Amino acid sequence: MRSEQFEAELVGLKAELFRKQEALGKKQLQENSTTVKAKPVPKKASIWTKKNDGVQSRAEKDKVLTAEEENALDKSREKDDKEKAMKQETLPDFLSSDMHRKMMRKKWEAEEEEMRSRGPGPLHYQNLKFDGKV
Repeated sequence: MRSEQFEAELVGLKAELFRKQEALGKKQLQENSTTVKAKPVPKKASIWTKKNDGVQSRAEKDKVLTAEEENALDKSREKDDKEKAMKQETLPDFLSSDMHRKMMRKKWEAEEEEMRSRGPGPLHYQNLKFDGKV
């Protein structure tokens, strides 16, 4: 039995020696070998990735507003606000300009019908047409 254990140990030691020799051989090969690495080829810039310095500088300038531009913008905003306020005063709430025109036309038609129904009577100078007829 002792010889069997001895032989098993001998086989294990030989296997371990073989692995160590293989690892040593690989390490020496790596140290002595010269690997040639290809140089990276720089990619050619496409027209889509190319930056235009003039455009970039102009964009930066446009971001900063001058005092004159600020004043012009403020005046424009004030005018817009005034126009909106005037429009709101003349138009009833929630009516578009088309609806407003229709309402005004109906009102004028009603006034004309009322004047026709009254018949001839005392004339006011505003009711006379340009040719002098009623």
